[in-house]
Parts: sequence; C-alpha cells; structure tokens
Amino acid sequence: MPQHHTKNRIKPPKDHRTPPQNKWGIYQLTCNACNQSYVGQTSRSLSIQFQEHIRYIRYNNPQSAYALHILQNQHEYGSMNSTMTLLKPLSNPNFLLPYEQYYIRTLHHEGNLFLSRTQEKLTHYSKRPLTPIFHMNKTVMLQPA
Repeated sequence: MPQHHTKNRIKPPKDHRTPPQNKWGIYQLTCNACNQSYVGQTSRSLSIQFQEHIRYIRYNNPQSAYALHILQNQHEYGSMNSTMTLLKPLSNPNFLLPYEQYYIRTLHHEGNLFLSRTQEKLTHYSKRPLTPIFHMNKTVMLQPA
C-alpha cells in the first residue's frame, strides 16, 4: 500500500501535455528571410518571450539581438509557430545559462547564428564547446570538451 507523505499531497502532478508555447527553457528564433537564428533563454513561457521580441520590433526598439537583426536588415518576422522553436525545455533555472551557452556554441560553430553583445563575448572568451555530462540518464552539468 503506498505511503501518503505530505510532499506528495502538496506537489502538483506533472502535466506532460503542456503545449510548447507554455513551457520555458532554451529557445531559438529563426529569421524567415535569411534563416539565421538567435538562441535565448527564458524562465517565462515561450509565448510571453516571443511577444516581448515582437514588441521590440514594432516599437523600433532593438533591445534584443533578434529585434536588432529584423530592424537593421528590414526583414519580416513570422508567427511564433514559424519562427520560434523550444530547443530544451527545462524545469531547473540553474541550467538556463549552461544550456544556452551550449546551444549558442553549437549553432555558432555551424555559422548560422547572430548573437547579442553578451553572447559574442561568451563565445569569444571560450572557444571550446560545452558538452553535457550524463549521469543516470539525466544531464547534471555541462563542462568544456
């Protein structure tokens, strides 16, 4: 017979049917005109993050690298479904930065990525890509290759 612990009663059940636009983690925005990409992280839902990027474009405010790219090159942006991809859903905010750096380095190496100023500094200072270390089928940390 299962034991009923307080933490099991308080903790909400995991919903594996959460739509991607309501998840958070590492995402990729792809320019529909030139297929260059931007990788970012968010602890908010993807839909809120996408709306923020679009607001920057509409108000001619290049606060994100994606908005800057669209505005400078006079490219058109698309819908969230055609532009934004969830690369890595996360449930632990401590993994946001390491996974963002991993995906930035991976896509930057392929030459199909535009970067924010902060991301340019990160890739400049560390040319070695990060590789995941796996332990018991879970990624526990990232380290230089």
